[in-house]
Amino acid sequence: MTKPITGVAFMQLFEKGLIDLDTPISEYIPEFKDMRVAVRVEEEKIVETEKAECQITPRMILSHSSGLGSGNTGIIQSRYIKKCPTLAETAFKYADSVLDFQPGTRQAYSATWAYDVLARVIEIVSGKRYEDYLKENIFEPLGMSDTTYLPDDEQLTRVVDFCRSTESGIVSHPITPKSGFGGFGEGWAGGGAGLFSTISDYSKFARMLLCEGELDGKRLLKKTSVDLMRTNQTVNTEKGKTETMWGLSMFVRRDSDFLPNGVFGWSGAYGMHFWVDLERKITCIYMVNLANARGSGEPASLEFERDVMSGIN
Repeated sequence: MTKPITGVAFMQLFEKGLIDLDTPISEYIPEFKDMRVAVRVEEEKIVETEKAECQITPRMILSHSSGLGSGNTGIIQSRYIKKCPTLAETAFKYADSVLDFQPGTRQAYSATWAYDVLARVIEIVSGKRYEDYLKENIFEPLGMSDTTYLPDDEQLTRVVDFCRSTESGIVSHPITPKSGFGGFGEGWAGGGAGLFSTISDYSKFARMLLCEGELDGKRLLKKTSVDLMRTNQTVNTEKGKTETMWGLSMFVRRDSDFLPNGVFGWSGAYGMHFWVDLERKITCIYMVNLANARGSGEPASLEFERDVMSGIN
């Protein structure tokens, strides 16, 4: 659940007037100025493209409407466009990719690419390494001492085993000891994924959002910024009811089976799930290290939502 933390980092700089939601990313990384969009894909190959009609903005990235690293196009390109040791090198590579759709015209989840690019923009604007910015401006103020991209030797003794569910039961799913996400390098600090944390630590982050930007006398965001993050940004391109909408780095629930309208939060890889309910003044966090558990809308997450809500209604 790294993305909501990236969202808070961005909104802090937004509040200071250092960056805007609708400023093109190319203002900070010029290579993103002239992107191409996939028009035709055949046999797992992108065979036809067209020029992007507008440029990618932070708002598009935060609401998964940029097309960068999204959909089938993103899957195809991920086979040959790999992460580099630094965010700067990685963002440069992603600028040479093809978008899945015209920016801002629809939504499709970007697992890591788009948020990694936004993390690089945060580095440029703040003048700090991304991991240092998070530590100084989010983790230390909230007392999140066990949240990091690179666990130390003592923390590694407390990392739970990674597992995978199979037809024959739960089996071990080996992963590099200091890599919090499959396929990432040791200590990779990205905006899309990779953080280690604990329920105790992440609850502080969630309670900060519940208290609309402040926790234990430490204010990280203005109330107006939290309101903006939990406001629907969904591009309505399809008819019909949608249970989950996207705010800025958050899901926002509507017409859900269990959660009330307006509840916001996120779901991470390996089955993690959290939400914030301002009306009932609660936060809820579910954590598990199951490689193929997925997140929002999956059986375990839905059962957790049902059990919590049935206990308080």
